[in-house]
Amino acid sequence: MTNAELSELNKKRRIFQIAFLVYDVEKSMQKWIDLLNVGPWLVVEMNEKNCKNVIEKGKPSTEPFKFYSACTMMGDTQIELIQPVFGVSAYEEYMKNHGESLHHIKEYIPDAQIEEETRKYGEKGLNVIRQGHYVEDIHIYLNTLSELGFQLELGNCPKVTLTEDMYYMYPREK
Repeated sequence: MTNAELSELNKKRRIFQIAFLVYDVEKSMQKWIDLLNVGPWLVVEMNEKNCKNVIEKGKPSTEPFKFYSACTMMGDTQIELIQPVFGVSAYEEYMKNHGESLHHIKEYIPDAQIEEETRKYGEKGLNVIRQGHYVEDIHIYLNTLSELGFQLELGNCPKVTLTEDMYYMYPREK
């Protein structure tokens, strides 16, 4: 692609989220608050009951899993902290090899284009290592780690509809 073509293409793209894997989500949220004044955080527990259509390493996932996801907005960018608990090899293997660190950058892809964009990346050898749905949200991780040092996530990035029993806010107000 030419510089002009790249510039034109990237005018239309949007990085929605930057995500980090952490050992303790509450300690990490507090550090972001204390050091960077970033928060408040919306925290959800993700598991096999509330995540649907999960595929890991090309196969439907039927095993139990659990992780915590804490999100906050900084301008137009969402910061996500993920604490793996068990059963998600994409997180567990990463933590084993890299510890707490940047895990993925999520690019917004409209629903109507997500299948086609995933296919195009696959043609470049960037295959799906994990995907699934949480409420309206679609997440698709591509195997960019060895090439870029982080995973690229594709997703539709909707405003997710949550009921009060599905999350808590941090810090917890009295």
